[in-house]
Amino acid sequence: FHPMDFPGIKPKLLVKQEDVVLVGSPIFIDKLNPEVKFVSPVSGVISEIQFGERRVIQRIVIKSDGQFNNLNVDSVVTDKLSPEELKSTLAESGLWPAIRQRPFSKIANPAQTPRDIFISVFSTAPFSIDCAFGLEGRESDFQLGLDALSKLTSGALHLSMSADESASIFTQAKNVKINKFTGQHPAGNIGVQIHHIAPISSKEDVVWYLSAQSVADMGEYLRTGNLPTEKIITIAGSSITEPTYVKITKGTSLKDILSDRLNSIDKVRVISGDVLSGESRELAQGIRYHDETVCAIPESTEREFLGWALPGLSKYSLSRTFLSALLPKKSTTLNTSMNGSHRAIISFGRWENVLPMDILPEFLVKSILARDIEEMEKLGIYECAEEDFALCSFVCQSKTDVSGIIGSGLQLAELEG
Repeated sequence: FHPMDFPGIKPKLLVKQEDVVLVGSPIFIDKLNPEVKFVSPVSGVISEIQFGERRVIQRIVIKSDGQFNNLNVDSVVTDKLSPEELKSTLAESGLWPAIRQRPFSKIANPAQTPRDIFISVFSTAPFSIDCAFGLEGRESDFQLGLDALSKLTSGALHLSMSADESASIFTQAKNVKINKFTGQHPAGNIGVQIHHIAPISSKEDVVWYLSAQSVADMGEYLRTGNLPTEKIITIAGSSITEPTYVKITKGTSLKDILSDRLNSIDKVRVISGDVLSGESRELAQGIRYHDETVCAIPESTEREFLGWALPGLSKYSLSRTFLSALLPKKSTTLNTSMNGSHRAIISFGRWENVLPMDILPEFLVKSILARDIEEMEKLGIYECAEEDFALCSFVCQSKTDVSGIIGSGLQLAELEG
């Protein structure tokens, strides 16, 4: 467990080292919303609790006994539950943290009623999961989860999918409003979809969102009373021997996930999440709570001498800077190199070309750097999340961390807006 994976919470430990836990045992709660519990995905023993500065909880390690013994909870008749009873059931189960809200991309507040709820089964991020494959055999649980979620909003439950989606689990889903999208990344980002379906107008205009597998988890829990402990993820990247799907126990360490799957353990960056918006992590750390992808790519520490002056026949190029732009397209092995140092922002229009939202990213970034909250609000900060600007960071000729700036802007807007 990594409490820092959940922005906006203040964790309070409910266990200590050497405590015995079951699947579903509360590990910690959020002091700001004590009804929201974070529970163990395995049965076993709390083997380690790591603290950082000022006693901030960094990591909680649970040594599994391999038995997966569950807390005894009865199944739930969803139709008979009121919205408040359903919220209480999900919060008690430990499944509530799977529901996030916009603005601010943090865990949803169960005391609120969202304007709409969004679920995307159209993922365009690199190496992302095929949602229909990930839910194979869980069709009834997915629909049960949709039925439950439809009771939690005063508006619509939106299900977004590809225009050529054919899986009946999605195309024939009930109690949802179906939206269809086409295009390349970031068309599959939930923020982009919200922007084009029903944009967020203000700080108080709250919507919720969650993943397809989380919907099925809720349905399974309501049907059986047992907390689902597994999920399907993808493993990929040029440092992976064979890209594949794997079924893991939630919270599994990256070392166990990537066992015997890395080309080399030297000069490799392991990423929880996709390569554009994921987080670099050590092998001893666990996969982030919401991630369904683990990537590994070469870590570049060398700087190429006069790289800008070379013809670059084999270099990846988004412009005509190198001759490779004139040659037939071919696959390229990308690494972590920035191919240059940070410099002043230059208006080339590249950010706008990869952001399919009615937002002016350059002006928004500059307003954040100037800490002008009023201007940030006018430019649409409440519609934004870091992941939506990941491609802006990737294509930026100035090496600006656009995503990071957007994240700091959201923090500022939440604290002082």
